[in-house]
Amino acid sequence: MSAFEPLVATTLAVAFLGTKLTAASVLGSLLIILCTLIQSLPLKRILDLLHLTKH
Repeated sequence: MSAFEPLVATTLAVAFLGTKLTAASVLGSLLIILCTLIQSLPLKRILDLLHLTKH
């Protein structure tokens, strides 16, 4: 779960230090979540989602 460290650090900085969220930081957070979800899927499921497997 070390992939979520930047996301947690950003959340804590916003909550406790009053750091402003920018569009880039929101986009980065969404990309971290998306990549982590993709990594957790089995390869066959990813290929099925992309319609790259032969049936």
